[in-house]
Amino acid sequence: MQEQDFYPNAPIVEAIFDIQVELPKGIGIAELEAFCSTLSSTYPEKKERSRFAGKFEIKDNKESSAESFNLGVEGFLNWSSDRKQVVQVRLDGFSFSRLKPYEKWNLHFAEFIKHFKLYCEKFSPVRIKRVTTRFINVINLPRGDVNWTDYFINAARAPIPNVSVTNFFDRVEFAFPSSNIKAVVTHAIMQSNDPIKLPIVLDIETFMEMSADPDINMVEKIFQQLHGLKNQVFRESLTPKAKELFK
Repeated sequence: MQEQDFYPNAPIVEAIFDIQVELPKGIGIAELEAFCSTLSSTYPEKKERSRFAGKFEIKDNKESSAESFNLGVEGFLNWSSDRKQVVQVRLDGFSFSRLKPYEKWNLHFAEFIKHFKLYCEKFSPVRIKRVTTRFINVINLPRGDVNWTDYFINAARAPIPNVSVTNFFDRVEFAFPSSNIKAVVTHAIMQSNDPIKLPIVLDIETFMEMSADPDINMVEKIFQQLHGLKNQVFRESLTPKAKELFK
């Protein structure tokens, strides 16, 4: 297990494991819906997932019209009865989400890989295009005159001294030179009316893009890599004072 698994009060509010695939021709929504029926004993609540596209027109440097189009159902969300977990079955892939409380990587990843194997057995994907983990953390700090550098290594700073940063949104994408893995880290203040706590979002996504045969052993190894690098990003983003909040 990785270091973050040992935090009894881990700030994870959602953990997502996702794989984008190319399915064989001829597989459609009806086949996906039939597969969802096999999940009904553990994921009884099924909802459609639709895809949307937008169109904007600009005249004289001003937006003159905007339209959105429903492109139809592309998959289904299958919720557990306690609404803590959801399996998403799509025409372009498969994902699993665990909501708070997050327990252990081994526990939740096993649930994901079990159902992804069933998805592969049923639909025989032609290739895997992208493998992703995403961990959304919400870190509650005390409201007031917060010194961001007490908690975050890359803290938001104003260019002028002796002023208070009251809001921020930061998104950084970077690549790991030793692999084909990339990460996207989003850091922001979450809007809240809580008079005591100030929630800060630390959203960490690690992913690998590829064009590979669907090999389960390879998939598991990639996810382990993604998880390890995600934990490294998490650790290196926070000060010891911040980590004390999770113990």
